[in-house]
Amino acid sequence: MSVAWIGSRLLGWARMRRPRDDRGETIQMEATSFGYFPRVFVWQGQRYDARRVERCWTRSPERGRDMEQHCFRVRCVEGTFELRHDLGRGTWHVDRFEQGHYAPG
Repeated sequence: MSVAWIGSRLLGWARMRRPRDDRGETIQMEATSFGYFPRVFVWQGQRYDARRVERCWTRSPERGRDMEQHCFRVRCVEGTFELRHDLGRGTWHVDRFEQGHYAPG
């Protein structure tokens, strides 16, 4: 199981809220840093500013998917998100979200 530090507590990703669809909910990416890292996005009508990218990784192509996907764990004031950029479709998605408070540091 993957874990993440939120403030001073350790959380398992299994306790994070998953969007209803296994493919993740589509979001609108409004701005990126260096044309790559998520910076500002809109999900369910609310705008989020990524304060920090905590992790990034690439998913290789699998059956039913012909292009790789770039994945990011980002922290916003409202919580921590796992975002995915589907390069084949040119779309962005929220795969996981945990509500929390941003604590710089």
